[in-house]
Amino acid sequence: MAIIESAIDEKECKRKDYLYPRVNAIILYTGKQKWNVSKTFHETQVTSILEKAIEFAKYILVDINNYTEEKLLETPSFMTKALLIEKAKDNEQIANYIEKIVEIINKDKENYSNNIKEIFKIN
Repeated sequence: MAIIESAIDEKECKRKDYLYPRVNAIILYTGKQKWNVSKTFHETQVTSILEKAIEFAKYILVDINNYTEEKLLETPSFMTKALLIEKAKDNEQIANYIEKIVEIINKDKENYSNNIKEIFKIN
């Protein structure tokens, strides 16, 4: 809810023609097995009359099992690094991933420094 509230311009939303930002449900799946649940709400919830008129009653699935270690390491984002650690099968693999992540961040300090500044809104 806080994300929605922060995306709405309080002054602008008083205008009649103001368009609210679209809200999409996103599921971040970090389980070990392949995702096997329907990707539409109408198959997993009680159907509502309103839902039938809504074409976008689906959610976005981000399944970390679909991403390789290499892809998660090469993408310059703290989120992908957290996903990689989540994907680890044991403590040894976690330690191995953390070593690789630290090495990557040390090689690209400027990019990751800017990423931290953006996350915490630091100028």
